[in-house]
Amino acid sequence: MANRETMDALGNAPQGDSRFARLPAWVMDTLTAEQRDAIHQAVCDPSLRHPPVNIRFSLPALGRRYFLTIIGGVERRGAQRRAQERTRHPLRTIANFLFFLFVGALIYVLSVASLLLHGSFVNF
Repeated sequence: MANRETMDALGNAPQGDSRFARLPAWVMDTLTAEQRDAIHQAVCDPSLRHPPVNIRFSLPALGRRYFLTIIGGVERRGAQRRAQERTRHPLRTIANFLFFLFVGALIYVLSVASLLLHGSFVNF
């Protein structure tokens, strides 16, 4: 639960930016209005466009909800940032392997089912 100081500081945040809501009250208390505006401008830079492909949805499975995000477009990250993100988010993980295995099996099953369905209509 946020205290009174946090609520007062958030009231002064530019456009009620939710990113400021995650900051501790003592940090918000040390920021001037100009500093908050500068942080807001840096984070919400209008030149940072959204990618042309941006698909986000969640799926219920096994009593929980899982999300899937597919983002695509022209690469605008620099080499240093790409290397840093490869280190933080490696492609070769068990979860990624199982996901690709599941997607491949799903495509295979759907292909076989469509061939069987097509074959049953041709012989009909």
